[in-house]
Amino acid sequence: MQQHSAAHWRLLFQAPQPYRLAVYQLEYAGYPVPGATLAVGSAGSHRLLSGFLPEWPFESTSPTTPGSKFWVADSSTGKYVLCTADTAMGSLTFYHHTGQQQVLVQPMLRYFHADTSIKARVFLPDPISSSFTVYGQVFKDRGDSAFATPGAQLFSVFVPVRRQADSFTLYHPKILFSEISNPVTPHAVTTDSFAYLRSDAQFEEVNVFYHLVTLQSWWNTLGFGNWCDTVQVDVHSYEGADESAFNPLAQPPSIEFGDGGVDDAEDADAAVHEYTHAASHAVNPGAYAGTQRQAVEEGICDFMAVCYSHRYSQYQPSWVYQWDGHNEFWVGRDLDNSRVYPGSLTNQTHVDGQLFGAALYSLAKEIGDDSAVALTLAALPFLSKGISMPAAAALFLQVDSLWFGARFHWPLVKAFYPRGLLPQVGLESLPAKGPLWVLNSAGFAKGESAQVFAPAAGHWMLTDAQGRVLMQGTCRQGELFSIEPAELASAVYVLRVGRFSFQLLR
Repeated sequence: MQQHSAAHWRLLFQAPQPYRLAVYQLEYAGYPVPGATLAVGSAGSHRLLSGFLPEWPFESTSPTTPGSKFWVADSSTGKYVLCTADTAMGSLTFYHHTGQQQVLVQPMLRYFHADTSIKARVFLPDPISSSFTVYGQVFKDRGDSAFATPGAQLFSVFVPVRRQADSFTLYHPKILFSEISNPVTPHAVTTDSFAYLRSDAQFEEVNVFYHLVTLQSWWNTLGFGNWCDTVQVDVHSYEGADESAFNPLAQPPSIEFGDGGVDDAEDADAAVHEYTHAASHAVNPGAYAGTQRQAVEEGICDFMAVCYSHRYSQYQPSWVYQWDGHNEFWVGRDLDNSRVYPGSLTNQTHVDGQLFGAALYSLAKEIGDDSAVALTLAALPFLSKGISMPAAAALFLQVDSLWFGARFHWPLVKAFYPRGLLPQVGLESLPAKGPLWVLNSAGFAKGESAQVFAPAAGHWMLTDAQGRVLMQGTCRQGELFSIEPAELASAVYVLRVGRFSFQLLR
């Protein structure tokens, strides 16, 4: 990149201790260059830098607020011109070239899909998970009917509120409720409690509010409370369409939930997924660009939703959107899948996101949800614009080394390598403990299947402590095969593949 005396870096985000992290925004002639950011982390003598530095002239992909000046690429000339954001209309924002009458049009980016506390009623996390059932029969949307989900699936919780005159309103400094798009519905105000039915328009507002507050509290206990951003929320939006989205261009950024199918705001997964986009934007603005980079973030958001749901229910633990999806309206998503890189790529961000999300889901099975979520949050500021999936996986290893002392190196390799996300790792460079990998060994102890990565072609067997063969078969080098513990009693078993062995607890 050429040197320009008018260009400089402005501190955009400073993480609290113990995370030595700063994110900088590139400015030229006093105005920001959208998408040009640099994340710098350090621990002792080790440093990690990640960012997107566009070639000169800069190219802009992210508009900003009306009235502010910034740099925009003129697609007709290829020149970089200083513009003023003028008026936002629908999905377009209009920019006037400073000092000229020329008008440039650029699409708006969207990222798809307390004084006291009083009692409220919400889903925990959704009626399907809490009732251990499937969508259908009694559990159907039925046009937002209060009788579509038995009252037993509404749980009493406490939410932070603020008193206004003789009434209470929901209050959290980082959650603002707005009417962003139709339909316009009444907001939650009460003199007693927020004990709404799902047929009440205010129920969705209370439900989303509770889960976002709880999510922020969880992140805070993990040391990442500063990743939380202020957002404005509209729980009945998009003219009733069946979609939800995070919009980084609003001030403050907004999250909108549609009412089509099952109301999106009734499923905690939707709220957590979209708010994770907000956190990523807060610590790494402008980085949601590039098909694989977008897929990585979609997978992270799905993974975050799944881990959050685990705090309430382990039913269908890999499903995303148990209530909002997996029904006649749409199929939802699943992080327990066999997708591999690059063969499974479709160049559809939400579909491909399930590949990266599945790797994180496997990681969480090995090290626990809290550790996997903390590692993921630590990596967010370094996932630069346009990064590929393998580069993102390698970055997780770097972040683990920098902030967690390489504590999770081996589980990360086990999670990413079988999915083709660490192509630079060869069998000869694996840890000295040997290349026999068993994924989900913790789940095996609870009766779930475990996956075995075969280091060489040959024979495998599972024996008990006395050496009796209980299961056996053949495998090819590099093959991933499953062993099922359903018929096994609680004991210690030994898995042998060629000259390698691994102890399993049932």
